[in-house]
Amino acid sequence: MRSSIRRHLPGLALAALVAFAAACSSSNDSGSAPASESGDHGGSGGYGNTSGSGGNGTHADGGLSAGASGASGMGGGTSQGGASAGGAGGGSGAGGGSGASGAAGAGGMYADAGAADSWTPPEFDAQPPVVDAAPEAEADADICAQLDSSKPQVIYQSADDSNSMASPVIARNLIHLYQKVPAAILRTYEFLNYYNIAYDFAPQGHVRVVPQMRPGKTDGEYLLQVGIQSEQAPSPRRTMNLTFVLDNTGSMSGTPLALEKAAVTAIAGSMKPGDLVSMVAWNTNQWVLLDNYTVTGPNDPQVISAISQLSANGSTDLHAGLVKGYELAKKSYDKELMNRVILISDGMANVGVVDADMIAAESHNADGEGIYLVGVGVGNGINDTLLNTVTDKGRGAYVYLDNTQEAQKMFGARFDEVMEVAVRDIRLELTVPWYFTLKSTSAEQSSTDPTKVDPQYLSPSDAIVLHNTFLPCSSSQWNPADTIQAKATYKRPITQVPGEDSVSFTINDLLSADATQLKKGTAIVAYAEALKKVEGLSSTAAKQVIDDALAAVVAADPNQTDPELKEIQQLLTTYRTMF
Repeated sequence: MRSSIRRHLPGLALAALVAFAAACSSSNDSGSAPASESGDHGGSGGYGNTSGSGGNGTHADGGLSAGASGASGMGGGTSQGGASAGGAGGGSGAGGGSGASGAAGAGGMYADAGAADSWTPPEFDAQPPVVDAAPEAEADADICAQLDSSKPQVIYQSADDSNSMASPVIARNLIHLYQKVPAAILRTYEFLNYYNIAYDFAPQGHVRVVPQMRPGKTDGEYLLQVGIQSEQAPSPRRTMNLTFVLDNTGSMSGTPLALEKAAVTAIAGSMKPGDLVSMVAWNTNQWVLLDNYTVTGPNDPQVISAISQLSANGSTDLHAGLVKGYELAKKSYDKELMNRVILISDGMANVGVVDADMIAAESHNADGEGIYLVGVGVGNGINDTLLNTVTDKGRGAYVYLDNTQEAQKMFGARFDEVMEVAVRDIRLELTVPWYFTLKSTSAEQSSTDPTKVDPQYLSPSDAIVLHNTFLPCSSSQWNPADTIQAKATYKRPITQVPGEDSVSFTINDLLSADATQLKKGTAIVAYAEALKKVEGLSSTAAKQVIDDALAAVVAADPNQTDPELKEIQQLLTTYRTMF
């Protein structure tokens, strides 16, 4: 969502989609160059303090991850049926105890994701990659000479906020409409946000860091995926102060208005007694439908009645609608509450500098979270650029609704994930051997300079997943005994107290551990990247790209037990028929 690398898509009117050609890949490709910057960058965020010295354990989520205190070291706490142990003192030594493994994928973000199937890793030899000698060896030496062999490389990475999830749903809708998907709206990190890659929940007050590694498709390459999982959403949740800013313009007639009503209805069903609701509808004018109303419980009659009054007519005055919405939100602002402005629109308007500055200013507060803006896109003519911009400034979720079932999923089963924040200013610090070169990444920003990687926000019951492809600069440097460290730094959302959780393992440890989540992540990345790569290709070449992606999906879910991967397989199969 970051404005510095925004994909400008003016309106996404479906009649013009096929002609749109502003391809912009979000999976950064650095070739075989040293690990360095990818994407455009903004300012840096704060670091956290070390949170303790507990041990590591092998957990039922299938990956090696931090113990309760988040510090690194081998042979730490145990895991029993998916619940992690460890603690401040954590066990030590190579022979540290390990518990029984729970079901793969347990403790996921929502129930309908399905359990991950068991997977036997392909045979591989954790030895130096086989590389022909002569000219190739000389080229390797040239690449290695550019690197600093005296110390490991430290790479900083961030994806977008974990509840930014619009891109894959827009893509799905276009495929269902038998339309080509413009590469400019495809953000791979949002695909990894949207689809559920299930890890064990983190201990309260921490995040769980789970690195997984496997050989890549090309000889010599290695996939390194890092999942950063938050704690389970608290129950009961915080009381909310919600202000709806509802698009009532003529372009919302028909399906967009129906989806807008479905979204508000779904949110009303997730409310609890004591929640505060304000509501303003806007076109050329603004109508306040509710002002600081105290909800009596789910599906409050006053809220449902207000929704029924919505109709589509008139022209656009988004600025006045936002100003009125924030005016209502500030009247009932309370730093102890979850304060959100929820903009629901097809985005057929322009957001001015004043609006962007106002949204950004209101999202920060010296004593608390401020007021975050949640953007909900509806309609086939969705303006991705506008909603991406306002949610970037407002630090809230960005979701797109292609049907009423999606409204129920986002604001029912995944309500906490969309609305709440578990930690803020989170960023991955990945330490790899000096000879590793970063070939590609799903990260929105990646750099050896931390000031060029913006920290992001992580929701409860959610995970940020960063998928990387590395290539040793030379096979002669490869050493499976070398260490890889993955560290997440962050702040607590209200107190802004810094925190840090990390794990450290040898390459051999990672290659011999289970990697079920990496398998699904690889399939999701293959899907998103295939949709980008086919743009402008011949029919034969496009079908081959799609076939390669289908192979990755089938490899991750050969028995079609994962509903999400089954959906992706069906979408790719449909998309193949368009070429």
